Amino acid sequence: MRTKALLCAAALAAGVASSMAQSNVYSLNVVGYVNVPIPDSSLGATIICNPLDQATNDLNHIIPNPPDNTVVFRWDVVNQGLFPNPATFSVGSGNIWIPNFVINPGEGFVIASGGGPFTNTFVGNVLQGALSNPIAGNGNAQLIGSMVPVAGGLLTNVLSGYAASDNDVVFIWDVPSQGLNPNPSTYTVSGGNIWTPEQNIAVGQGFVMARADAGITYTRNFTVQ
Repeated sequence: MRTKALLCAAALAAGVASSMAQSNVYSLNVVGYVNVPIPDSSLGATIICNPLDQATNDLNHIIPNPPDNTVVFRWDVVNQGLFPNPATFSVGSGNIWIPNFVINPGEGFVIASGGGPFTNTFVGNVLQGALSNPIAGNGNAQLIGSMVPVAGGLLTNVLSGYAASDNDVVFIWDVPSQGLNPNPSTYTVSGGNIWTPEQNIAVGQGFVMARADAGITYTRNFTVQ
C-alpha cells in the first residue's frame, strides 16, 4: 500500500429541483446545487469532489469565483503523488483557471484557498442510471468522491454497490492537522463485510481509497425517487 506518498505530497502541496415537462414530453433530468465549504488559506488544503454534472466540468464552470490564487491539485495514480503543476485561479488574467482542468463527478481533488474561507456552489445535473468510476488496485492510493450528491456512511450511501475487497482502506483528510486521519476505515470480509470504523462523508467531500485487490470499474446504479 502506497498511501505514505499521499501523506507527504498532500501535506506539501442539495437543493434539488425536479425537471420541467413540455407538452407530452418529460425530461428525466434533475438539476441541483451543492454548497461545499473551503477553509481559510491559513488552515491549508482540503479534499473535495464534484457532486454534479455540467455540460463541461472544467474548473471555470464548476468553481467560478474562488479567491485569487486559489489552487487545485489532481492526483496522479500512476506515480502515486500530486501532479506537479496545479491549476491556479487568476483574477488578473480575467478570473480564470490556468490551466483549466476538467474534473468529472467521482474524482476527488485537493483545493487550497488563495485567501479567506469561501463556499463553492456546484450547480448541475444529478447523474442517474448505471454510473461507472474506475478504481485503481493493488494498494495504489486514489482520490475519489461520490458520483452523486449523497452523504452518510460508506457501505450504504457513499460507496453503495461498490464491490469492496478484503482490506480495502478509506482515509479521510484532516484539515487541522493537514494530513490523513490516522484511523482509516478498513473493509473486512471476516468481520461481516463491513467498513470499520464507518465514516460519515459529507456531500462533495473527497477521500482517499486504496483497494487491496486488482483494480475494477465501480458501477453505481442511482435514480432520484
